[in-house]
Formats: sequence, C-alpha cells, structure tokens
Amino acid sequence: MIRHTFLFIALSVATTFADAVDRDVYAASTCQTSASESIRRAHAAELAAATGDTVGAIWVRAKLLQWDQEACLETLTNGAPDGEDAEDILALWQSLLHEPALAPHLLYDAVLNPRTGLSPAQRAEALQRLIADDPHNAQTWLVALQRKLQQPHPQSEHLDALLFLAQQQAQFSRAWMAMAATWWRELGALPATGPQQANPQNVGSNTSAHVASDRVRESLHYAIATSPLASTKTLHAVCGPKTITPHRQSSCHSVAKLLATQGDSLMDQRVGVQIWSQLAVDEADAADAARSLQELDALDVERRSLADTDDAESLLSAAWIEVLEQGGREIDVQRVLLQSAGESLKPTLDTR
Repeated sequence: MIRHTFLFIALSVATTFADAVDRDVYAASTCQTSASESIRRAHAAELAAATGDTVGAIWVRAKLLQWDQEACLETLTNGAPDGEDAEDILALWQSLLHEPALAPHLLYDAVLNPRTGLSPAQRAEALQRLIADDPHNAQTWLVALQRKLQQPHPQSEHLDALLFLAQQQAQFSRAWMAMAATWWRELGALPATGPQQANPQNVGSNTSAHVASDRVRESLHYAIATSPLASTKTLHAVCGPKTITPHRQSSCHSVAKLLATQGDSLMDQRVGVQIWSQLAVDEADAADAARSLQELDALDVERRSLADTDDAESLLSAAWIEVLEQGGREIDVQRVLLQSAGESLKPTLDTR
C-alpha cells in the first residue's frame, strides 16, 4: 500500500473533525515562534503569492497569529492570552469584514470560528452577508445551522427551518478545497510538474517536484486545521438516528444526497451516502445510494493498488496541484492521479 493512501485517509477523516484536528496538528508546537514571526512569515507569503490576493493574505496572517497564540498558551502556566496578540488577531478579522468582496469560505470562517475575537454581533453580520451573497448554496444554510448549534439551547423549529432551506437549494459548494487553494497560493506555490509532464521515468528524481510535494502537504495540513466546517457532524446532530424526527426526514434525505454527490471531501461524500442510504425513499433510491458507495469504494481500491514509489508520490503531488489550481474536489485528485498512472477508472464516479 502506497504512502499517499494514508494521506488521503487522514485528509478525509480530518475534514469531518476539523475542530479536533486543529488542536492535534498544532498543540505539539511550542512557543518558539512569536506573533511577530507569524506576521513576517505571512507577509513573505503575500509578497510571493502569484495572485496578489490581499484578502487571502490578511486571512493567512490572522490564522498564523491565532495558531501561534494557541501554541503559546500551551506553555503558559496561567493560561492567559497575550492581550496584544488577541488585539492583532481581532484587528485582522475586522479588516477582512471591511473588504467589499470576501470569498464564501472566508465568511464561513468568520461565522463559525470561535477564536477570531469577533463579537457575536459581528459574526451575525458575517452570516447575514453570506446569506445575501450566496443564498442558493445549501452550504450557506448549513453554516447558519451550525452557527445555531453553537449557541446554547437551540430551538428545534429553528433548526428545522434552516435544514429545510438547505434542502431547497440545488447547489452544494463546500469550502475545504477553497481553503486548501488559498493556503497553496499564499504560501507561495512553486512551479511544479503537472500530470501531463509527470513522466514516470524521471519525475521521481525531480527536485522541484519534491519541493512542490512538501508545499502541497503544508497547504493541506493548514487547510485541515483551518476549516471550522463539519457538515457531517452538523448533519448527525439533526439527522442522526437519535436526533432525526419524522418531519425532518425529507430534508435530511435531500441534504445528504447533495453532500454525497457534490461534497468536496471524500469523507463528506461517504457520510452523505450513508445517511442517504438510511433515509432512501424507495428501492430505486436505495440502489442509487448503494451504487454511489460502490463507485467510491472502487475508485479507492484502484488508487490503493498503485505501487509505493517516488514516482507515485510525485504523481500524487502533481494531481493535487492541478486540482487546487483548477478548483476541483478531492475525488478529482484521485481521478487525475489514476489517469496519470494509466489506470482505467472503471467504474467512473462522475457526479460533477
């Protein structure tokens, strides 16, 4: 089994449990990197960014400051945060909210991330802005639902209304890959060997390909720890066996099917298929859900069959780069990887 099997599994699981992974990934670090060093690193990333995306660079600075402060808190006996650091983080987030155009995934973070320092009123304002900007995306209403679940004693009828709004939308656009792409750009993506240039005869010895591989891993680890979204956890909180009510079944079924077919994380797709299967409305619907799960499994088996070589590792990195640059999903990474390796992709799961 090749090494990148574990990368796919880790990434998929982590997108579902993003809050816990945030701590797991960064708690091991110590207070060796100061907040000012975070600013320096992020500023360097901004200068190196090919897109010159100022909004993305501000967000990167805010995230790096947040994580360095949290790492420092692990080493403080009194557990008290540095007031100046907290003020700097808040100032960066406030400057983001003043931007006239803010990508949905950055608004998701403003709404759901409890460590921004934003007031409840500011987070509510960010949510209203998201709803105004992206009302036809089911994820928008799941963000609103998750925000409601963060509050004490959410009323069931409010949860039902938001779930109903989510299931009425035909589009489901997740944020995890968008976050990964933001980190990729802002951390200074290097020119790398794309799948069309990834010749199995020489790519394994290509130094720039190895550097790009490291950059891909760095971007993905940051994206895992960044995402405050946990659509699968949210769905389980309202659509799980112990939480679902009869009048929620139709909404839960529709949202789970959207997650299964349009989610950008493999784990989200799998969880969506599982809930879809449990709530299937008839035999034909159950068969569709089972077929989707079989196709996910078949794609996974083909990917696991690749040899454990440097060439395969380089092809994996090239696949991630292509998908990050083109706005694809995690399942598209598998397709690109297998096609580059000459696999047949039978059956082909194509739910785009």
